[in-house]
Amino acid sequence: MSKIDKAMRILLAGFCINLCLGILYAWSVFNKALVTESGWSAAEASAPYATATITFSICLLVAGILQDRMGPRMILILGTVLTGLGMIASGFVDSPLMLNITFGVITGAGIGFGYACLSPSAMKWFHASKKGMVNGIIAAGFGLAAIYLAPVTSALIDSMGIQTSFMVLGVGILAIAVPLAATINNPPADYTPAEPKV
Repeated sequence: MSKIDKAMRILLAGFCINLCLGILYAWSVFNKALVTESGWSAAEASAPYATATITFSICLLVAGILQDRMGPRMILILGTVLTGLGMIASGFVDSPLMLNITFGVITGAGIGFGYACLSPSAMKWFHASKKGMVNGIIAAGFGLAAIYLAPVTSALIDSMGIQTSFMVLGVGILAIAVPLAATINNPPADYTPAEPKV
């Protein structure tokens, strides 16, 4: 496999993983359903999202340190597994406190561990002149997740209910993101990125 082919595969895998980790942006749909269907207060329904964003931010820092020591693959696999398992576990709880733990802490930590690894590892495979582009593409996956996850989540809730929707999305993350995470690694120490053609 050529250098550019390997680099592009890492980039595509990172983009697709972020499309899964962007599950955080589907919370607005769950929030509405928890209020209207489960009778939660607005504060109770929004708390898991707030907890997840805080946990996400903290784990970004931790994951950054760990991947410098261990490489991205194991940290990324841990992140995607936690994200999926946190979603599945959320399908088994029905109290605000427990959802703060399953989604807010477990899923939030998974997103943080996963997100922190993608851009640094992908950029190492590309020439320095392309690093801004690479970082933008990886980050775009996370942002674009909101475009498809919100309607998908809404359709799942309408047809299956809140708890089953959590489980289905969690299984989807495990099935898609974890295998992709296993393909992410840093280049060898003697690797020299291919020179850009333009």
